[in-house]
Amino acid sequence: MMEIPFIEEYLLNKRVLLRQSKKDFRSPLEAIFLAAAVKVQAGETILDINAGAGAASLCLAVRRPEIR
Repeated sequence: MMEIPFIEEYLLNKRVLLRQSKKDFRSPLEAIFLAAAVKVQAGETILDINAGAGAASLCLAVRRPEIR
C-alpha cells in the first residue's frame, strides 16, 4: 500500500492541528474567518456537512466549546 504524504498545519495559535494530504484540497484561511463569523448561542447545535476538511467546525469548536 502506498503511503500518502501529508502536511500538518496549526491554526489559532496551535490550538487546532490539521493533518491534510499534500496532494488534495487543503483548508484555506477562509475556514478561520467562517468560524469567527458564525453567530451561535450556548446549547445550539452546528451541523457541518461535507464542508472540506472540517477546519471551520474545528476552529468554531475551539472558539465556542459550549456549543454542540
